[in-house]
Amino acid sequence: MALSKTLISCTVLSLFILNLIHAAEVPTETVSVAQPPAPPKIDCTAECERRCILSKRGDTCRRVCGECCATCGCVPPGTWGQYEACPCYGQQKTHGGRQKCP
Repeated sequence: MALSKTLISCTVLSLFILNLIHAAEVPTETVSVAQPPAPPKIDCTAECERRCILSKRGDTCRRVCGECCATCGCVPPGTWGQYEACPCYGQQKTHGGRQKCP
């Protein structure tokens, strides 16, 4: 009687261990989260050259515009204003709270 209890205990224990090993070997499904499409790459140098063509401080305008373009991935049309075409560009502020992007 004691032998059969030992045999049953060993069998149950062996099945439990095999089940754990099998569970560790089964690959789990990975769920990938779809990334939003990246904004199209634009030529920031050319866009800022166009944007700053009438600026009295052309070099400063192009430098700051380039920083804003790199951050936002867009430059508003025209040489001034029209920030609604590129909201990120229009929302950039300096440490003093003033409009950063030309």
